[in-house]
Amino acid sequence: MHRNQLFTLAAFCLFAAAPVRTQQGSVADLTAQLLPELKGGGWRDSLVWQASDSTSFGVMQKIRWPNGDRIRTQSAYPLECPGGTDATGRAIARPVGYILQIATDTAPGESLLLNLEVRCQFTFRGRPHAFLQTQTWLLARAKQAWKVGRLVNGGIT
Repeated sequence: MHRNQLFTLAAFCLFAAAPVRTQQGSVADLTAQLLPELKGGGWRDSLVWQASDSTSFGVMQKIRWPNGDRIRTQSAYPLECPGGTDATGRAIARPVGYILQIATDTAPGESLLLNLEVRCQFTFRGRPHAFLQTQTWLLARAKQAWKVGRLVNGGIT
């Protein structure tokens, strides 16, 4: 898929089911823009987003989430993936969602790496498996704001 097609697809996904934008160009804003890219475990109209750590929770609090979505702090309980099914093949009962980790790292020049990771327990026909999807994006500084550059790395289980 070409870069322009990827961003067009990302824009469509944002319109359809992504968090509403926050302060333009902030890490929270860019996280909100990129979260639809991390939906390998499924997607539903309302999700629980659980912070993996206090830094992630701080960023998550700055995002205006769509109606129905909610955030929570760290928990010892795993979240069921939105695309999971029970032994009969029906969708897993709510709440479903992702544990989200957000981290940044410096890069050469006026750049920053944004690392996003989502985890959940993916249950297929009643059999649970760990699910993990990661992406690292290169952000470029443009005037007073950060802009999404390119996808540097990604992985999915």
